[in-house]
Amino acid sequence: MITNSDHDFVMQLTELENKNPFELHFGYQLKCWQEDYVRIDVPLKDFHMNMYERPHGGVYTSLLDSVMGLCGFTSSSFEGMRGGLTLSCTINFLAAPQDEILIGEGFRTGGGHTIYFARGTVKDGLGNLLATGTGTFKHRR
Repeated sequence: MITNSDHDFVMQLTELENKNPFELHFGYQLKCWQEDYVRIDVPLKDFHMNMYERPHGGVYTSLLDSVMGLCGFTSSSFEGMRGGLTLSCTINFLAAPQDEILIGEGFRTGGGHTIYFARGTVKDGLGNLLATGTGTFKHRR
């Protein structure tokens, strides 16, 4: 469920979602997108797993990069929606999930007109913390 009720905003989100084949393939489910915050759920599939039958580190990395980047697309510091590009991303891997879903959350923590900063978490459906991240992003013009 997208929490922002503005029709134009929801249409922009739908258009963005349908243009990203990587996110479609990975099974991203956008659950919440509001100012300075994004939540994406990923039900785990066989192709997400490594040879130890745990999610590959790239799954955590991709999910964190996505939620941290997207959380900065809207903010009270500017009008409308702006795209973004990753400048740097640091990930900390903490644990393996105890169930079949990953929940990624991104939080915009600061920034200015051009550059913004974010932090993110990945948890499983039981609330276990699996990975954390921080990132620096640039708004697209």
